Amino acid sequence: MIRKSVIFLVMILGACFINSALAADTMPVLPEYQFVPSKTVLQDMNDKRNAAILKNKRLLVVFGAQWCHDSRGLSQRFSTPKMHAILQQQYETVFVDVGYFSTGFEAIKQLNQTIFYGTPTVLIIDPKTNTLLNQASIMHWTNADSLELAEYHDYFSQDFALPFKAGMGDTALLAYLEKIRQFENRQATRLYRAYQIIEPLLKRYEETDNGSTDEFKHIWGEVKSYRTAIPSDIAKLIDEAKIKSTQGDTTALAFPQYPAFSWEE
Repeated sequence: MIRKSVIFLVMILGACFINSALAADTMPVLPEYQFVPSKTVLQDMNDKRNAAILKNKRLLVVFGAQWCHDSRGLSQRFSTPKMHAILQQQYETVFVDVGYFSTGFEAIKQLNQTIFYGTPTVLIIDPKTNTLLNQASIMHWTNADSLELAEYHDYFSQDFALPFKAGMGDTALLAYLEKIRQFENRQATRLYRAYQIIEPLLKRYEETDNGSTDEFKHIWGEVKSYRTAIPSDIAKLIDEAKIKSTQGDTTALAFPQYPAFSWEE
């Protein structure tokens, strides 16, 4: 009798969990927080930037896709009353649909960024200088669906200061930062090619019943490992450059080496 009761309780809890998950994924989303293809996204971003300057707000640009559960989770939380009020008060917001990692590249370049490394990519921009304000926490929001709503409230309510910028007299640091910029550009070129490889596989996976192939799983895994490593590696390089320039150390930076992709071998 006890065993049956335990089994029944597990079944009830499991059903509740499934129903909660389904309910969360069907929460209403406001139109402005939906990822839809747009031919006017560059103009939309420019209009929003001008509006942000006029209203003394920040520019918030989110790169994501409807197939991505973390993108959908972020959209749903943005649509809750308190979050919507925070965003309306402090930001001019643009949502950019990236398709199956196939679009959005011109939009990201317009923000002086090389590429997006995941979905959703949340960029908070100072509209007057087009400067990224939340570099350190970009990858954190690629797990948006697992984050508590209270964290959303705290994060998007905070003040974001302009980041450190090397002065013209910091010649050693500027030289290091130029090397890092070149490194990131090389990785962005390689990642862009990886997105081209994975795009048809991801589309098939999402739109058909037979897309979950071993090839897709393998390529998805190796691309994910690569794209998630780059931002943290760049942050470490920048920290290393600051330390070296402060100490008068002129030795070369320790740039990471990444394994070849399966299609590169």
